Amino acid sequence: MAKPDREPDKTIKIGSTTIHFFAPAPMTEEELQKRLDKVQEASWACWNSLSEEEQLELNSKYK
Repeated sequence: MAKPDREPDKTIKIGSTTIHFFAPAPMTEEELQKRLDKVQEASWACWNSLSEEEQLELNSKYK
């Protein structure tokens, strides 16, 4: 596995697995908004890939 070019912000170990967490680099409000827009676009694509029946089932389950 390649070594990261910076230190992790947090490291935890679960059993024999080590997990390193890295916070995102600082970004402008414009970059943050672009990323949030991409997340929303991907979320809607996932939602729209469901059948109407699946959407209704999820709506009733999480009301």
